[in-house]
Amino acid sequence: MATRPDIAGQHTGRSAPPWPGLETEWQSVLLTSKCVDPRTARVGVGTGESILFVHGSFGFGEEQWEHQRPLSLRWRMLLVDRCGHGRSPDTGRSGWNEQSEDIANLLGGGAHLVGQSHGGTLALLAAFRRPEAVRSLTLVEPNTLGLARDDVDAEALIDRVSRVLANANDSDPAGAYAAFIGAFGFASPPATPTAMDLKCIRASLREPPPWDATIPALHRQAFPVLIVLGGWPSEDPPVRSTGRAFRAVGERLAKRLGGELATLPESFHNPQLLGAPFNERLATFLYSVDTLS
Repeated sequence: MATRPDIAGQHTGRSAPPWPGLETEWQSVLLTSKCVDPRTARVGVGTGESILFVHGSFGFGEEQWEHQRPLSLRWRMLLVDRCGHGRSPDTGRSGWNEQSEDIANLLGGGAHLVGQSHGGTLALLAAFRRPEAVRSLTLVEPNTLGLARDDVDAEALIDRVSRVLANANDSDPAGAYAAFIGAFGFASPPATPTAMDLKCIRASLREPPPWDATIPALHRQAFPVLIVLGGWPSEDPPVRSTGRAFRAVGERLAKRLGGELATLPESFHNPQLLGAPFNERLATFLYSVDTLS
């Protein structure tokens, strides 16, 4: 929803608006493996190496990554609508194995892979499926909470979200979304959800929780890794605790994968919504990879 906190999808129910002065098409494709009818895919022009973007919960590709539009001047951007989200139908392929397989297949002959939150965990799993096809891996506030069950804040977040999911009612997706936001420590969003919002919320609530994902043994990979975290600038104890939970996850991933760790202090769970600061950090990382290739 347009007025929601920086925590989940924006839920505007629309594609990204044109950027003044930026004369390039917003290149995107939908998930075209087993989840969606390929006839619904839309492909722009674009040149350069490909970046495959995987969105998190409660949103869809073009919405969650709209602020990354300037990157399409240098890279070919591929935006996934995950199963049941955005324009992709719900075919029941919402499990970790099915979705990571779909994403791995979309890497084609090779691409940079970027995932946020739930999409970050899926991107991690997809990268381990096809490491030879991953030019680089960027995980933005990944929700791989099972890696940090020894952390008090991560365990507390798992407990709060577990209770929300246990009580979620498919007939009241807006109420379930408000409860989910509350579990992160934020007030409920006041905006009225659109039909697209409700579709994305229902799809996300049907997905398995992140702490149930089976993560392979983590070690340094041949592909470079960047972990991007928000600074969670709040004095509210529940919000700060949630931020510490995601930091515990990010630090563990960076250490085990031998990756870079970057923090954007002014953001919460969606650093990509900052636009330029996130784009500059990601572009610096991708340029370094492309230059060495």
